[in-house]
Amino acid sequence: GNSRNSEGKKPKPSNMVPETMRAAIRTGLLGYTLTFTDRHPSPPSPEPGQVLLEVRSAAINPVDYKLPRAAFGAVYGLDVSGVVRSVGDVDGDGDGEGDVAAPFQVGDEVFGRSSSGSLADFSIASASELTAKPGGLSHDEAAALPVAYLTGLEALRDAGRVREGSAVLIVGASGGCGLAG
Repeated sequence: GNSRNSEGKKPKPSNMVPETMRAAIRTGLLGYTLTFTDRHPSPPSPEPGQVLLEVRSAAINPVDYKLPRAAFGAVYGLDVSGVVRSVGDVDGDGDGEGDVAAPFQVGDEVFGRSSSGSLADFSIASASELTAKPGGLSHDEAAALPVAYLTGLEALRDAGRVREGSAVLIVGASGGCGLAG
């Protein structure tokens, strides 16, 4: 969960990010080939409204390997769970201190959708695409939720117009979306 030190404060991770990181990247002419590297450039500093995450866990979905590099960047993955390392400079002083990417601060444990690819040591995400990780979920469990569970939810709620009291028969619920529904 959102752990605290002996003084009751969240431990602050180091804001130092190495120049390179481990990542699963798209290579080849269109970017459909998966390659693992330990020399991929780390993401830049987050912009206002974004956070830089230290990735603790990531999930891969069928959609991830179908997305072209030109449209979705070099690093694979959308689903991410991790710890906020820095937030976009909101107040314009360039130090990132005291800036808040609503409602996240350095040290917060979050999960959601990555903007720069999640199968890496570090990832950029829009604060609006993240939520606080519940203390009862591991990072592995949290990373498995976003794409599969939102797809299942949207299929039932939006496409199927399922509401409280509706009767639903789900056939073949074997994958992440089926289990989520």
